[in-house]
Amino acid sequence: MIENLVDIDDFKGKYYLKLPAQITNAFDVIIQEVQYNILIDLMGFPIYNEFETGLGIVPIPSQWTDLRDGTTYTDYCSYLNNWQGLKYMLIPFIWTEWIENEQFKISGLGMITGKPENSDMASDFQWKTKLHDFKNEAIKRYREAYSFMYSNLEDYNDFTTFYKQKRLNQIIAKGSIR
Repeated sequence: MIENLVDIDDFKGKYYLKLPAQITNAFDVIIQEVQYNILIDLMGFPIYNEFETGLGIVPIPSQWTDLRDGTTYTDYCSYLNNWQGLKYMLIPFIWTEWIENEQFKISGLGMITGKPENSDMASDFQWKTKLHDFKNEAIKRYREAYSFMYSNLEDYNDFTTFYKQKRLNQIIAKGSIR
């Protein structure tokens, strides 16, 4: 499995998370799970495995540093774009996963939540709107990653094969093809 591309220090600005030291291990587990699932969904196993292998080579081949760290590229419509890297893409996915799953904690007493004595609680509408906005941002960044990889097919050979198969599987699952 690929080492975490994101850590707690990367959550700044609107994605700021202040976590007590005792739960940073739980947060690292969420990072690892979300990172793995999103990268497999984006790349497919063949490219994910190539990426993992490529990160272990010294020096790391540019196709993998460009994917990981970002670069300027010309997209498939001949427009100049700036890919900001996988960390940029993963942060909103990890943030929403953490927030959705950590509103409540399970203890020996059952489900618990923090006391709102010294704070103003956000309404359910405010909460869901904010979460919805961050999920939309995550999807936008995922599409940027797709665009980067699709525009660089010479570096990511199995990318179109993976997506054609993924799309066919989605169509079959919906029952459009029998």
